[in-house]
Order: sequence, then C-alpha cells, then structure tokens
Amino acid sequence: MKITWLMLPVLLATAPAAAEDSKLKPALTQEAYEKLVVGLADCKLKGYSIDAACPAVKAMQQAMKDTTTPMKDLVGMNAALGAKLIGHSAPAVRVKAAELMSSFVGTASSSQDVVVAAAAKEKDPQVLQAFLRVVANDGAKNPKVAALLLGAADHADKDVRMQAVYAISSGWNVAMKGGPEKLAVLAEKDAVPGVRQAACEYGGKLGQPAMLPVIEKLTAKADDKDMYAACMLGLGAMFHQFPLYPTSNEAAYRLFLKRLAATPRSEAAPPWRLMNLFGYAGDPKNEKLAAWKKKATWFKADEVKRALAAVVADKQTNWMSRTGAIDSLAGLGATKAELEALKKGYDAKASPDGFVVKKLDEAIAKAP
Repeated sequence: MKITWLMLPVLLATAPAAAEDSKLKPALTQEAYEKLVVGLADCKLKGYSIDAACPAVKAMQQAMKDTTTPMKDLVGMNAALGAKLIGHSAPAVRVKAAELMSSFVGTASSSQDVVVAAAAKEKDPQVLQAFLRVVANDGAKNPKVAALLLGAADHADKDVRMQAVYAISSGWNVAMKGGPEKLAVLAEKDAVPGVRQAACEYGGKLGQPAMLPVIEKLTAKADDKDMYAACMLGLGAMFHQFPLYPTSNEAAYRLFLKRLAATPRSEAAPPWRLMNLFGYAGDPKNEKLAAWKKKATWFKADEVKRALAAVVADKQTNWMSRTGAIDSLAGLGATKAELEALKKGYDAKASPDGFVVKKLDEAIAKAP
C-alpha cells in the first residue's frame, strides 16, 4: 500500500495509541484471576449477592474489561477455581466461587456435587442461598441436588426456604421426586406468609396433581386476599402458561372455572393479576400454544369467555380484574357483538366505569 502525506497524521496518531492500548490490556493469568476472587474477601453480602459497590468488585470488573485473555479462556478457569475456593473463610469469596461454577448451559455434574458438599457444611444463610441458585435447575437430573433443595425447604431461615421454593418449582425440575409435595406442605403450613404464597403460586407452575388439593382448599375463600391471589395464580399456571405452555392439568381448569363463577365477587376475588391469563391465547404464530391446544382438548374457549364475561358484568369485582378479563376475552377471540354487550349498565363518565368502557372500546376496535 502506498502511503501518502495525507495518511501520515492518521498513522502517527493511531500507531502509538494502539501500542499503548496493548500495554494497558495484559493477559489475565489463572494466578491473577484467583487473586481477584480472593480480593473479594472484605466485601459484604446483600442478600445472596456480593455488594456491587465494594471496591474489590469494581477492581475485578475493570480487570476483566482490560484483559486481552479471551472470554472462553476465562470461563475455562471458572469451575476449577470455584471448586478450589468454595470453602474459603470469607462469605463473599464462597459466593463468588459458587457463581464461577454456574453456567448458562447448565452447571456441570462435577460442579453440582462440589456445591452440594459445600452446602452441607454452610452455616451462612446468605451464602447458602447463592449455592442453591447455582444448582437450582438440576434437581431432576441429580438426586444429590434434589435432596439439597428439598432439605433447604425446611431450613430455619425464611430466605433460604424461599430460594428452595424457586428452585424446586423450576421448569427443569418438573420430574423431580417429592418437589410438588414439598411445595404443597409449605403452601399450607410454613410460618411465613411470603413463603406460603410463593409456594402456592410457583408450585402451581409445575402443573402436578399434588398441588391441586391445597390450592383448592386455599382458594375456597378470599379472606386472606394475598394468599388467595397467590394460589389463584398457581391454579391458572397449572393449565395455561404463556409463552411456553408447559402445563395442561384439566382438573385445575375445572376448578378455575368454578372459582371464577363463585359469588359474591369482591375487590380481591377474582384477583386482578390473574385475569389477563388468556391475553395471548389467540396468537397464531406461537407453536407452543398450538401444541398445547392439541393436548388440552378439554379447554373450551366459549365456556371460559362466559366465565370472564360474568366477571366483567359484576361491578362488585375490582375494576382492574374486569379490564384484565377483557384482555383475556380479546385473546380468546371475543367478537364485537360479545364485547359490545358487556357495556350494558356501564357509564363511561363515571369512575371506575370509564376505565372498563375504555378497555372495551379498545378491544371492540380490534375484534373480528
């Protein structure tokens, strides 16, 4: 290439900068990487995570940003380094060690066993939560992990139990023995309301029969509105879950219709967070939905629409529940005539009637 005088200023400016940039980005050796991890020892934990404001965290982030070592090489160091440091005296280092063994594509079975062994000795609830998160999706594949998750559900610390709920209810753990049964017990008997609610809501996502009796019991009344709402969400998830639709429990569907029909309705019943459950039920491009419809032959859009229409017509119901029901009606293919009929008895100028009428008008404009 011929260098012209016009190119010289650019070459002179960029060449030293490139050389300087290379000096600023050294390779990160395994020894240096380990030193950065151990350097987290004085950092505090916030929940199950290391405080992001800790100077050592920032130093690690900067070192990772500045290095010329390829990311795949750093990832290659992670499992061995995590296994080496998971028994470190500092909680933050143990948390980081566990994180190093996690992976987007699944934690390796050898790393799972290391985490399980470390968890058996762990006394710090925050660190234990981090350990649970690393193996949260491996309960169905590894009996040792399953035992850890089920045991953690009985831990004295409520936050550990909560992490156990999230892990046991993972979609990867549908086939894990004892999971739905454990969540059913927590939903009914845990001492902490938040844990009970999470167990009922997330337990329903597994779609397993073991959850249905406790959900039926806990949705019979809406006296405890938060628990009722959580269990109703779990009930809906037992047979219909956007966007993957992994569950198809017919008995849950039947109970759902029964609960929607129950009167008197109120501000709490049915819960507003549930009512847009079928908002995407008419998506023609979702292959998972199409496959679900082939399995759930018992699902009848017309009977669901009738149940939802009754909710919209009942002004004792929370107005957000009514607008959510309209979203579901639209998703299920309600016609303009069906939606127009629901405006009867509503005053668009009154509050909260106006919100419901507005939602109906929006749905009508898009309806077939």
